Amino acid sequence: RSARKESSAASDVYKRQVGGFAARNEGTITDAFASGDASLSMLAFNGSTSGANYASSVGGFTGLNSDTQTRTAARGSASGQTLSVPVAVGGHTGTQFSGTTRDSYASGDVSASSFARKFVGGLIGALGGGTVLNTYSNGIVSNEGEGVATVGGLIGQNAEATVTASYWDVDTAGQADTGDASLGEGLSTVEFEDTEGFIARAEAAGWDFANVWAPGAINRYPSIYTIDRIVFATPDALVLTYGQTTTAVASGTVSGGPGIYVFADAGETLDTTPLFETPTFVDNTVGTQIFTLDTTPLTSSTLRDYAAVSYTHLTLP
Repeated sequence: RSARKESSAASDVYKRQVGGFAARNEGTITDAFASGDASLSMLAFNGSTSGANYASSVGGFTGLNSDTQTRTAARGSASGQTLSVPVAVGGHTGTQFSGTTRDSYASGDVSASSFARKFVGGLIGALGGGTVLNTYSNGIVSNEGEGVATVGGLIGQNAEATVTASYWDVDTAGQADTGDASLGEGLSTVEFEDTEGFIARAEAAGWDFANVWAPGAINRYPSIYTIDRIVFATPDALVLTYGQTTTAVASGTVSGGPGIYVFADAGETLDTTPLFETPTFVDNTVGTQIFTLDTTPLTSSTLRDYAAVSYTHLTLP
């Protein structure tokens, strides 16, 4: 299903699971996002201490995942506060026992406070099994209280899941990369914003920038075409003679836009030609040089803005 949720979190109080989009996922969720904050405050003991439901799970998108979530995003914060009950808090998913989280991200802050055990991660708090691939997080990750805490920039704890091509921002998270590949890979903000550098790294690991992801740029993290209003322009090389740089018009391909954005208005279109109309050159001398495209946001036929990202430079042959 494709859906968006922008306010209250979903919760299962009895099982102590809270998610910005769903308390629990036992099916398939595709092309969906949650913008609201997800929080749990349980300062008094309630219920049995036996079984898997004893621990609490809070996620910006899903509290507990045991199936498939693809092309999803959590944009709000996730927080869990308990007194004596263990808690797993993740920017996207609190706990994943099994299943798959793919092509997804979390951008909100994550925090946990408890005198019991805590598992805290920018994307997933506690990862028991399944697969996590092509994901990232960039929120602050923190914990409080005297309980034992297992904290990670992307994954709090990974028991036996497979984590592939998944990253977190070490600068914003405040969590360093320990070198444990099962918990993801830490990148700096600069590395996320380096369009060409990030494409080279992530595409080799399996990210699809033609059909799924738009790369990051200055002051922008990677986006998903189906749930974010974004276009990514890839310019062709230009061959010019002396003096043509002032009148040159570039060409290229564009990914994203209303044709793939699942929340587009009926009949919505987007003119992307302005991206290529005014390339900027280093100078107007002959020989190999660099040019950039105009990435001013574009306005669609229904007056909605789409952000634009492009390769920041291309060498002229």
